[in-house]
Amino acid sequence: MSEVFEVGLVQKDKLKDIMREILMLEKERETIKEDLVRRKEEMCRFFPKNLVGKAIKVFLNKGLTGEQVLDYQTVSDILGIPFACDFYQPNENNNMKSEEKKEMFEVMKAYENLIAERNEVSCEIRDVYCQAKNIGVSVPLLKKAIDFCLHPDKLEIYQESVPLLDTYIDISAEVN
Repeated sequence: MSEVFEVGLVQKDKLKDIMREILMLEKERETIKEDLVRRKEEMCRFFPKNLVGKAIKVFLNKGLTGEQVLDYQTVSDILGIPFACDFYQPNENNNMKSEEKKEMFEVMKAYENLIAERNEVSCEIRDVYCQAKNIGVSVPLLKKAIDFCLHPDKLEIYQESVPLLDTYIDISAEVN
């Protein structure tokens, strides 16, 4: 534990750069998450709220469970795409206008792109954590520090619980 506090100036600067990069990427990922929520809300114009998640799953070709076959049939019908089960053929005559269908597909494609972008940012964050590990930084401690930077209220709660933690540590020393 004392190694962490005896960090050289060069290593401290590297750690600061790493933390800045992670914070920037985390904020970017948070923005993407907010955009995903907005896109889901847009999809409520085309689907009942309880079918939005299923529509995304069908659109992204993520499969289905047996219990939800009817919901997926409905979604496939609205999307006008073949349903994954052999016994079902979608109704070609759904009552959605071609402009609405085009707009719906644009929203869903934008959602798909946001998911891909979020995954790329997550990979970048993982790479930066690997860099930190390679210079000898404790990744769990770094993640905790990043979490405190992103959510200062958690730091206050943690600081309030530290005296209790000290008490537990003192008791565990006496027990051993």
